[in-house]
Amino acid sequence: MSFAAIRSCCVRAVSGDLTVFGGPALTEEVAARIRAEQFNGVLRNTPWIMLAMIFNAAVLVASLWQSDSRNIVTAWAVFVIIPAAFVLAKSLRARAQPKRSTASRRAMRIAATNAAVLGALWALVPILFLQSAPDQAKLIIATLCAGMMCAGAFALGSMPVAAIIFADLILGGSASALLRMGDPFYALFAALLFIFACSTARSAIDHATLLAERAIAQFEGDRQRDVIGSLLLEFETNATDFLWETDAAGRIKHASARLAQLSGHPASELHGRSYQEVLVPGMPELAEAAATRAELALHLAERTAFRNIVAPVTLGGCVHWWALTGKPVHGADGTFLGFRGFGADVTEVRVADAKIRRMALYDSLTDLPNRAWFGNELEQATRRLAEGGAPFAVMCLDLDHFKSVNDTQGHPTGDALLVEVARRLSACIGEAGMIARLGGDEFGVVQTQGVSLEVTSELAKRMNEALSTETLIDGVNVATGVSIGIAIAPTDGAEVAVLLKHADLALYRAKAEGRGGFRFFEPGMDAKAKERRALEIDLRSALPNGELMLVYQPLIDLGDNEIKCCEALLRWNHPVRGLVQPMDFIPLAEETGLIQPIGEWVIREACRAASGWPEHIGIAVNLSAVQFHSPGIVAAVQRALEETGLKPERLELEVTETVLIAEMDRALAILNTLRQMKVRIALDDFGTGYSSLSYLRKLPFDKIKIDRSFVRDLATHAESQAIVGALIGLAGDLGVSVTAEGVETQDQLAHLRASGCEEAQGFLISKPQSATGIAAFIAQSLVRRRSAA
Repeated sequence: MSFAAIRSCCVRAVSGDLTVFGGPALTEEVAARIRAEQFNGVLRNTPWIMLAMIFNAAVLVASLWQSDSRNIVTAWAVFVIIPAAFVLAKSLRARAQPKRSTASRRAMRIAATNAAVLGALWALVPILFLQSAPDQAKLIIATLCAGMMCAGAFALGSMPVAAIIFADLILGGSASALLRMGDPFYALFAALLFIFACSTARSAIDHATLLAERAIAQFEGDRQRDVIGSLLLEFETNATDFLWETDAAGRIKHASARLAQLSGHPASELHGRSYQEVLVPGMPELAEAAATRAELALHLAERTAFRNIVAPVTLGGCVHWWALTGKPVHGADGTFLGFRGFGADVTEVRVADAKIRRMALYDSLTDLPNRAWFGNELEQATRRLAEGGAPFAVMCLDLDHFKSVNDTQGHPTGDALLVEVARRLSACIGEAGMIARLGGDEFGVVQTQGVSLEVTSELAKRMNEALSTETLIDGVNVATGVSIGIAIAPTDGAEVAVLLKHADLALYRAKAEGRGGFRFFEPGMDAKAKERRALEIDLRSALPNGELMLVYQPLIDLGDNEIKCCEALLRWNHPVRGLVQPMDFIPLAEETGLIQPIGEWVIREACRAASGWPEHIGIAVNLSAVQFHSPGIVAAVQRALEETGLKPERLELEVTETVLIAEMDRALAILNTLRQMKVRIALDDFGTGYSSLSYLRKLPFDKIKIDRSFVRDLATHAESQAIVGALIGLAGDLGVSVTAEGVETQDQLAHLRASGCEEAQGFLISKPQSATGIAAFIAQSLVRRRSAA
């Protein structure tokens, strides 16, 4: 291929000609519309990519601020941020304007040039900074360059040439910098970047091709509709349609006989009037009227075509609905001459549609919303709740003895009763929510205002009382009542199906308890007692059957990263249920008295495991409230230590704040006895309970453990940082050590070290492991320690 041919292809590609990439040949009119679609697609993404570019530039400056490249990277950032900010501001102004319908080749070339400039600036990053940057900065540079390639290709995807130029410039800069490193690893990384750039280029081309095909299809559809519209303009064959035409100033210069008939004025009187007076006369004060007026004004002001704008109009004191279509008319020299279009009175269609919609959403007998609308209301309520809205209540209502009324008095009486019931229930609900007839003698209520147990109970009582009075129908007193089941979101669920199921369960319980009342949903309503009993039976055999097991999680010293202690955690490996967590069976064990044998077994097994560890590593065991206050707790600890030979100072017993509050004097006596045995005492989950400073002064603690809820937000919330810092300072003042629980990230660990925390525990250090696993973990830690020494 000759140089001239190559140059021609490049110029065509930069100008937005998709035939270079195998796209279809197009007329200039279609090509201009496709270029507009490409331009609009880029414009939608431009603010975000510019913001990302500014942010990434700031990140790069921050990462190299301590290096020798500080001045260069600062200068580079200025050259990036200023153009990016300019493009950002310009794109925001452009987005506030109506979308382009056409775009010139010059606009495409400018967009490609902008992409080239920004791509070149980012291509300089690896060239200038990669080789001399610290290792962490190298990772940041590689990530930023790869990210900018991806983000740029995505944002510029509708303009394939701009996307390819942007991505390939960054690829070129990155590849050259990587190859200069002289390391096969970096060469492989450069090859991977090349493959990635090829993929993004192919994706951009495919995206632009699909965009063009869609625009062509849309253009063809518009052309066909224009043909049909022209036929309608030429032949006013439909008696419901009318023709209209305005001059360049928006005054009517032609009105068909049908338009004159509908408006009630001779056609001659309509000539010279503004289009508002004729086409949208006396617009009623409806919500959509203002939007319609503004939409028409916009099209006429911008001289753009419009189709089937449905406008409400007032004719003879009644509201009618006209569907208006129009297009601008230009002379041979391109001069704007006005608008020409047609319209139709679609009032009957509109009224019929409204009736159909009402039939689809309302019960024809009671005129209440039906099950479909009830479901829609529930969906909206759950969406509002998910977005932070107020709680709401769902009620399922079932009429008592309605079947006997139908059977003995007949269906007409039953229907009349349903109508009266609907009236009374609607009066009770008022503005508190909505009521619907779900079918037969079933009703549903969604209470959205003032939802609480007290207010909702009062509402249910009013409905019960309203239906307790007999109803006179055709001279016969008909008695009925209503049973009500209630579920409150989000307490009883946040999904429609769950809430309806729970309200139905509560209704079933209300009916089972004698009808004529109401019940709130309670978790596990009929199945709860059976489930609890089954779990209790299984728990009684868990210890004899060897189903209970201990896992161990290490605590490390933040000063030297050495293991100081391991916490024993109880698990129940149920043969059918699988792994059962302590929160699911410990409360049951406390209620049934099983906590004492289980607790003694835990202490004994934990001490036995720790007796095989190095002398400097202790074992921590949690004591539940019931176990701590049991008469044999001290003796159980003593037996475990004697049987296993573990030194008392290696055993650490963890108790929570709530264990100590109820019986302070007894708790103090138990703790003092254990301390006299040289057993260590730790206050677990500190900060989540009563947090009274008085018992910290009275009770003999060796350690406090900061609850994971404070550690979780440590890296992101200043409040958590302040609380943790205060707790660590308090521990220091009291002369006790401090451990942070739930450490999962390096940022959390760094904050804890900086705050002076002594020990840490969490998944970042190690997940809980079996006795064999923790022994191996400790052995590996010792090997690393000796190697480091």
